[in-house]
Amino acid sequence: MAETQVASPPSSHLHVVVFPWLAFGHTIPFLELSKRLARRGHAVTFVSTPRNAARLGAVPPELSGRLRVVGLGLPEVEGLPDGAESTADVPPEKVALLKKAFDGLVAPFALVAGACAGGNDATAASFSRKPDWIILDFAHNWIWPIAEEHELFPLLTDIFARPVVPAGLLLPGDDAVDDDDHEQSFSAAIRWLDEQPRGSVIYVALGSEAPVTADNVRELALGLELSGARFLWALRRPAGGQLLPDGFEARVAGRGVVSAGWVPQVRVLAHAAVAAFLTHSGWGSTLESLFRFGLPQLMLPFVVDQGLIARAVVARNRIPRCVDLDLAR
Repeated sequence: MAETQVASPPSSHLHVVVFPWLAFGHTIPFLELSKRLARRGHAVTFVSTPRNAARLGAVPPELSGRLRVVGLGLPEVEGLPDGAESTADVPPEKVALLKKAFDGLVAPFALVAGACAGGNDATAASFSRKPDWIILDFAHNWIWPIAEEHELFPLLTDIFARPVVPAGLLLPGDDAVDDDDHEQSFSAAIRWLDEQPRGSVIYVALGSEAPVTADNVRELALGLELSGARFLWALRRPAGGQLLPDGFEARVAGRGVVSAGWVPQVRVLAHAAVAAFLTHSGWGSTLESLFRFGLPQLMLPFVVDQGLIARAVVARNRIPRCVDLDLAR
């Protein structure tokens, strides 16, 4: 992620445009950042595509005057499935087509950068003026000419002629630990977790977009059963096939819980009963568990940069070796 500075207005409150890559591991933390900026009084225009914007849900009522979501229609690209607007909608081999479609947002985004008209009467002036900051992701190589065209960089003559502030990865705040928006759907599992001894439970979650198959799920279930360990498994339903081996939940009853609904991951990782995290090695999960709570990780990478992240964690912690696991064996 990089923050691109532009001319500041006389007002102490800014207009910030936030534009993440089309993946939920990017969209969600960028949205949280947008909410925090809006709570500080700044006008925030959050840019995504229509379907992704709809998935985010409604803007909190107390922020509706300062945070708005703008959906830019994704151009059609041959080979990209109809309605595909995020990495969760396509298999790994078609992500390149999603990036090609994303590059087609140049012209629509230029309109947002040039004049962000909209908002209610109280905030129209803030939203209609040019952005003071553009907070962008890794895939926006075409954004610089747009900013230059609209005279958004007073520091263009500095190094690289582009004022960029690398801000790093976004960690969840303390309030995320106490997030209980979906408390009812997770109450039974959290009660079970409360009853477990300190440092005794393995939390298992493979992210929202890792291409987990039904065979992967069954093999992982058998491994958890054979381990004899206590576990809480946030299970995302794979495409097709039976979900779990016959009788699995009955055989692990009392020491294992499978939660197929929403799981407040940060809250789980912060729980005293959790001792380790079996993860797909995505950046968000890695940062939340290792760097925020210091939990050991059992890393099971699937695609993209997950293998590199796993090896980086191994190197950082001077672990003697990295074992590659094949769940299909």
